[in-house]
Amino acid sequence: MPNASSNSFRVAVAGVTGYAGAELARILLHHPALHTSPLFLGREGAEKTVRLIDIHPALFGTPNADAADVVPFSWDALTKEGVNILFLALPHEQSRELTPIALSHGIRVVDLSAARSEEHTSELQSHHD
Repeated sequence: MPNASSNSFRVAVAGVTGYAGAELARILLHHPALHTSPLFLGREGAEKTVRLIDIHPALFGTPNADAADVVPFSWDALTKEGVNILFLALPHEQSRELTPIALSHGIRVVDLSAARSEEHTSELQSHHD
């Protein structure tokens, strides 16, 4: 795993347009181990890049938020930016779909949805039935 002293974290947030994504953006923009602003990703196929503070005005004044853009989601953007950690602030269906793809690209995933806990619950239930 990358360490903070080597400055090798390159973080992206998919789903930054929602509430969980906005809170995660606030946390990451203040995080002392991140020396590069996270890559904020909106919907795949979106036609334009928008400013983070235009989507979440409450982030105005947060360090680096005024200069942060939300770009359309694409694997090419993640690869080009050298992302090695992807936060998913998405509905669980989308997280389930994107997680294996991210892992196949060598990107570590932090999933904020209930996708994995639902699978774990199902496993536990099947063992007790």
